[in-house]
Amino acid sequence: MNGLEQGFILNLEAKRREREIGQYGHELSNAERIALEAAQNSQAENEAAEKKAFEFRKWRTEQLSCIPPRFTGKSFDNYRCLSQIQREAVAHLKTGRSTIIYGGNGLGKTHLAFASIRYQVEHGVSSCYVLAFDFFSEIKRSFRDDTTASVMKRYAQVGYLVIDEVDKAFGSQTEFVYLYALVNERYNMMLPTVLITNANEADLVSVIGTSTLSRVAGDGAIIELSGEDYRQRALA
Repeated sequence: MNGLEQGFILNLEAKRREREIGQYGHELSNAERIALEAAQNSQAENEAAEKKAFEFRKWRTEQLSCIPPRFTGKSFDNYRCLSQIQREAVAHLKTGRSTIIYGGNGLGKTHLAFASIRYQVEHGVSSCYVLAFDFFSEIKRSFRDDTTASVMKRYAQVGYLVIDEVDKAFGSQTEFVYLYALVNERYNMMLPTVLITNANEADLVSVIGTSTLSRVAGDGAIIELSGEDYRQRALA
């Protein structure tokens, strides 16, 4: 070490000593410096953890904004699993894999849809719920301003996508084409898609399309819900 380097080090030590005396009333020992550094690191880690938690809560609120007031409190915990198939449906949806859920009215299909959205978001997966009618309407509007690609990209890239009431669309060839294009893109990107419909088993192909059905089922499961209409029972 030459004289210049030695002088530089001595100057740094003098400034450190002066700073410590001014702040703590005395020059810190090595043990005190180690303890202080550990405390500062711990504080920085706590602040980083708090910031991360705040950002997650903000992100979670944004993600769950797609859930309407009627279904705000819906989760897997308060879904009425009265049958083995309903319990299996919940277990499968928790895996986050693709699913086709079909069955009559009032069996809790939409409850399951929003419960699965909530579950995925709580596990840090970006999620989206959309009615098939709204998706197809958005696609049709995009033809006028040439934004179809951006609409498709938005739905194709979300981590977990639920399309509800697939049977409530117009059943046009255009809808079949864009539903297949969306599901196929997500299939290639290994992203799960959940399709929900009131159609019966015999009508699944005509409602969803053979290729779309194959993509979703091949990557996950087809689940039929059956039983009593909860809404009708509530009115009885």
